[in-house]
Amino acid sequence: MEAEGRRLVLHANYELFILMLVILQLINSILSFLIRDAQIRQIPLTVGLCLAIFLMLDAFYRLFRSPNRRRYFFKHQGYLLFLGSLPAPFAVLARVIWYYLLGRYLRQSDYMDMERLIVNRRAQTTLLASILTGVLVIELGGILILEAEAAAPGANIQSAGDALWWVLVTMATVGYGDRYPVTPLGRIVAVAIMSVGVGLFSVLTSYLARSFMRPTTLARTIEERLDSNSALAQLDRIASLLDEQEHTQRENVEQIRSQLAELEDKLTQLGHSSQKTD
Repeated sequence: MEAEGRRLVLHANYELFILMLVILQLINSILSFLIRDAQIRQIPLTVGLCLAIFLMLDAFYRLFRSPNRRRYFFKHQGYLLFLGSLPAPFAVLARVIWYYLLGRYLRQSDYMDMERLIVNRRAQTTLLASILTGVLVIELGGILILEAEAAAPGANIQSAGDALWWVLVTMATVGYGDRYPVTPLGRIVAVAIMSVGVGLFSVLTSYLARSFMRPTTLARTIEERLDSNSALAQLDRIASLLDEQEHTQRENVEQIRSQLAELEDKLTQLGHSSQKTD
């Protein structure tokens, strides 16, 4: 878990983004029980399913990048990530437990480094925050537009599928016109979603331009102090070799004990035989 704690610091932006998705997934689990309308309830369920697929891919990525997958899955509680990625209500609590266990290995200086990395990597932080905002807008916009339009006369947004499709098209500023709001509240929601869509595309363009620039000195300094991923992989391999050696030594000790017990039995039998001969 200590090695995973180092990776958590090195990839602070991404880990915070995943943690926010985990919290959103937990909120969706609660909403699935609180919302009474079947069509509106389908929106957080659909978004939750998409989040579950992404979290499962993240769990597989973490597993395959680990140099010792068996050790990672069992000793580093990697199985909690897979359990927390299942598309079932409140299954995401397993990921919350994993982050709690991981947080116990972090020092105060690690949290300070994470904060500095998040602030220093502005482009990456802004991009991930924009993606998270987009997910929130899709879900919240779908709920609001369906609540405003479903019962309106002449409305053409009547189901969860219609609402999600309309939100995605509006956010992309495509505007097919097959679905559109007819109520004042629905049009206000549309204006807000279009504004967010324009902002998201601006952030994406800025990030692509930023990606051609080299990492900052602060980020490189913190990464060097926390060791590189290759060094962490070597530490994991050394730990794995030590475990194998310990297992081999235990087997050798058991064999020696067994041989000593057999030898003791033979000596005892020889002693009894000599006594009978006398």
